Amino acid sequence: LFPYTTLFRSLGDVVDLWRRRLDDVILEQHENISRLCEDDCINIRGNHDFILDEVYPDYKSHEHHVDVDIHYIHGYQLEIMSHSTPFTKESYERIARLLCYTNNTMGGLFSIAWNNMVDIINLLRSGHKCDDGRLELYTRFADKIYKNVFFGHFHRSCNIGGAHGLRAL
Repeated sequence: LFPYTTLFRSLGDVVDLWRRRLDDVILEQHENISRLCEDDCINIRGNHDFILDEVYPDYKSHEHHVDVDIHYIHGYQLEIMSHSTPFTKESYERIARLLCYTNNTMGGLFSIAWNNMVDIINLLRSGHKCDDGRLELYTRFADKIYKNVFFGHFHRSCNIGGAHGLRAL
């Protein structure tokens, strides 16, 4: 028998509350978010939807989930652990929570500033911008920590360690 459960796993950022007004997203995505509140869904908290469990009492989000020997994380944690940002996990999560309550203009401006800050940090450390190299950096970092991991911070799923039989939707 296949040893993994048939649970649906969301790797976070199911909605982008940094670049959209919270009220608009809730009105437009209520049906989809409600579906993620059901028992057969495991929701990993993303940085752009950090507060969904505060807005939807039945929405249960987790920092990570382990099924057999596979770890599921959103991936923003790798950004912090690899020192691509000057923030601690706690301060990063406070910023994520605050940005979820801002409107689309503030979140959009912050995203531009954030990407420039990360580029500058990487330029100072390595002598070049990372661009998609950030994915490579985080992938190498995740490989050192986890045997098998799925993460989706880059708005596409990433599989480290060859977890067979799983696919990203």
